[in-house]
Amino acid sequence: MKTSDNIKQTATALGISRSSLEKTKNSLGREPNELELKLYDKMSSEAISYKSSAAWIAQFSEKKEHVISGAGENSAGIIDVGDGNCCVFKIGTHNHPAGIEPYNGAATCVADVCRDLLSVGTKPSIIMKTLRFGSSSLDSTHWLMKETLKGISDCAKALHLNDIGTKISHHESYNSSPVVSVMVAGVVPKNQLLINQPMGIGQKVLIIGAKVADEGMDKYDAYLTIAKTNTAVANNLSKAILELNSEKLLIRAENMDMAGVLTASTAICCAANVAMNINLNNIPTETKNISAEQLLLDRTQERFMLVADTENVTAIKSIAKKHQLSC
Repeated sequence: MKTSDNIKQTATALGISRSSLEKTKNSLGREPNELELKLYDKMSSEAISYKSSAAWIAQFSEKKEHVISGAGENSAGIIDVGDGNCCVFKIGTHNHPAGIEPYNGAATCVADVCRDLLSVGTKPSIIMKTLRFGSSSLDSTHWLMKETLKGISDCAKALHLNDIGTKISHHESYNSSPVVSVMVAGVVPKNQLLINQPMGIGQKVLIIGAKVADEGMDKYDAYLTIAKTNTAVANNLSKAILELNSEKLLIRAENMDMAGVLTASTAICCAANVAMNINLNNIPTETKNISAEQLLLDRTQERFMLVADTENVTAIKSIAKKHQLSC
């Protein structure tokens, strides 16, 4: 199957290997267009696919009796702790954002992990973190550490999280790229978990939260800039999701972070084993003239993609409006 010159050029600019390009063509049964190639590139990135760490993650696949949600099953781990309650937790780790914008990168990491707990119906309650920085003799290390700690602290306080501990290590291998790991946890009654709800044809999909603000977008790399969290919107979104879940109005709530609409809709379709029709014109935006590529890949924070029965859509939009959220 012949590949056109412009697709070869796009693949080269994106860093897509010849073998990966051929795999994409074989999967589609034709040559991908430029947009499809960019979507494939984002979906196959390490940040989204975990392709280089999948083998390690698979070692945690054994599921014990008390484990309700194990590795890869939902957005967060869920353990039955008895008395009708569950402990829900998630660990988020990054180094690229903290190395570029330590304050915003760290704060965004905290808010993102909180949304993963909310996606299964749990209110985040506690946070702890382990941080690895470069040599303590470098001025840059002290600046990165100060900004990272402040970003985590400010976001945690705004989201009403209790900070229960911090471990900080130093090594020269982290001089340019500190590693930030945060764990957030909460307790939820087992009967309030938002998991394993049946999904299928005819249900409605909505996006609730912030309007698209063209966050973290670049012509070829959506990760060159850091998407910023808005703690006021994050708080309102947390209240809305918990209320929607308590009212039994939701079938699924998918956190929208890495590549936004693209990854959230893909996760839902894979879980439901159906396809999805998406009208990009219905996505609320802060600015005009945002391209289809940007709408699909935009990383604006504080958003969920919801699945609900048709009869619940009006009630969902009413609760979103009450909490000053777009829907």
